[in-house]
Amino acid sequence: MPPKSQFFSKEIESRLVEEVEKRPLLWDAKANIYRRADLKPLAWEEIATIIGPPFTGKFFVLIDMNVYKAKLNKNLFKLKLFMELLNLIICHN
Repeated sequence: MPPKSQFFSKEIESRLVEEVEKRPLLWDAKANIYRRADLKPLAWEEIATIIGPPFTGKFFVLIDMNVYKAKLNKNLFKLKLFMELLNLIICHN
């Protein structure tokens, strides 16, 4: 992926942060609405409309999906390590 500066000027980045902060379903894991995956693309589309071209909701949804993928991979790695440790403990007892 190209450097962030190629996509976001400081002004766009500040506006993006402001708009995301207004939508807890995109960032607040403690909010009930956070689990509403069906609403997230709509929120990103709203943000894309506010920020304007060349951004689209799909652009932000792809970024959001990459963040989730990274979190999932991290958690899967932890689970794999735990399972290996558990297997070692069971085998040695």
